[in-house]
Amino acid sequence: MICCLGLVIGAAVGLWLGGPWVFVAPAVGFVGGLFLDQHVMRFISARKRGV
Repeated sequence: MICCLGLVIGAAVGLWLGGPWVFVAPAVGFVGGLFLDQHVMRFISARKRGV
């Protein structure tokens, strides 16, 4: 879910910056969001297991 938010924010930043950032910023936002998604899910699942 966070990866979609990162993609949208990256697209907005890319449109604001223009040039090659139109393609680069959404990809960076998606990867950053995916990274955060993985860490949040790992944290939630660890709490449920009691670790």
